[in-house]
Amino acid sequence: MISFTSLLIHINTATMTYGIINLKGGNEASITNFTNAGTIDQFARIRIKVLLKEEGKETTDESIFQYCQEWLETLIENSDGETTFTMADVPDQAADNIVYSNALYCQIEGVGKKAIVTQLTPVQSKEMYDAIVKKLSDVISKFSPVCTE
Repeated sequence: MISFTSLLIHINTATMTYGIINLKGGNEASITNFTNAGTIDQFARIRIKVLLKEEGKETTDESIFQYCQEWLETLIENSDGETTFTMADVPDQAADNIVYSNALYCQIEGVGKKAIVTQLTPVQSKEMYDAIVKKLSDVISKFSPVCTE
């Protein structure tokens, strides 16, 4: 079994970045390193853009708003009928899914071919969650200010 608390891996990286641990099965894993993500906030914004690109969408605020609308539709479709969802619920729901259900995120420290890869701590995960909520909330308020009140 792979221990992610202190995985030593060969990777070209700057001083500190963030990435995603990709499990390959058995004892193998790879890292997707986001070299432009020097802070949790930058990583959160890049992660949103990557998710949009994976869905074949542009990385504009309009596309992020459309992503939020799709999240709202999904929440409503999957609700128990008693729970009501509005656009104001989307940032928390989406961020929770992205941060806690979607991937294993990591911090990468080191220079050159060897780097120490550490799974995000609960505090770092919460910071990423908060950054995603803020970004999605900002976009929603830009396009639909009534929804965030």
